[in-house]
Amino acid sequence: SSSSPRATRSMTARSLTRWARRCPIVLWAALAAGVAWLVLAALDYYNRRAHNLTMSDRGGSGGRAPDFLTVDHEKREAARRAGEVFDEKIAARDAAEAAAAAGEPARSPAMGWARIATVFFAVVTVITVAIGAIGRIETFDEGVRRLSSWERFSEIVSIYWLGFLVVAAMVAVQIFHAVRQTQSD
Repeated sequence: SSSSPRATRSMTARSLTRWARRCPIVLWAALAAGVAWLVLAALDYYNRRAHNLTMSDRGGSGGRAPDFLTVDHEKREAARRAGEVFDEKIAARDAAEAAAAAGEPARSPAMGWARIATVFFAVVTVITVAIGAIGRIETFDEGVRRLSSWERFSEIVSIYWLGFLVVAAMVAVQIFHAVRQTQSD
């Protein structure tokens, strides 16, 4: 009765499950590779179908050959005229930009956003310092009594280093802007 089809099927199933228990990583990797292959094959098929493409080994030329040795002189002349018209448009645009630049310096939107961001960070820094100062009045009072002015400054900078960097950057940008504006006047 061990040679019956049912016994053979159960032996095969048992040996497969025993093997599957021993090699789950290999099975999952093979399954993932198979699924990935199927998905990529389907995507390739639908992409080729959507763009009316054929595989290079399946498509024939059908007797068609490129005709790049004959020159269409009318089209060539039309393309040359279109290029001249385009060059004239570019020259007119450049002249208009030069005239606009001579009167007023160009301001980019980034400059406006930079100023808004500077003011925003300055306000956030001031609010943060004020709230921190109110919360640490006793600590600051004790520190003032025992530290010199330079030590107080370095203590404040070490506590609020990020705010100090933001304010320093803001001051540097404003000084740079003022110097540049003074030089342009």
